[in-house]
Amino acid sequence: VNGLVFVAEEVLRMVLVYDANANYINVFNISFGSKSVPIGLAMDQSLHPNIVFVGDNGHEAVYAFMYYPSQRSFNQLWKSEKVSDLTHPAGLAVNEQLVFVVEQKNNLIMTFNVSTGKNEPIFADF
Repeated sequence: VNGLVFVAEEVLRMVLVYDANANYINVFNISFGSKSVPIGLAMDQSLHPNIVFVGDNGHEAVYAFMYYPSQRSFNQLWKSEKVSDLTHPAGLAVNEQLVFVVEQKNNLIMTFNVSTGKNEPIFADF
């Protein structure tokens, strides 16, 4: 996206951002605390320009970050509210209104409002 590659890095506890047009040099990182363990992310440039949604195992939450490629910086738009069923938010996908999160420990697909991070109680059990 915008010539950038985003990697959810569990061990380093941050999202690494690389420039695909410059031999994949690390241009900036999205870090949000020593407890963070990002394990999944999703983006849709056509629907939500310059926003990356991150599932975090350490905080048991989903985050939305706006990133600024030319400034090599970011800011947190929201963190999802605490939901007891959200304990391992691994896979993410996004559409116009919702962030879909695969919750691996409880075998659920959970949904969150794309603008606010509020849990939308639409569950899919598998």
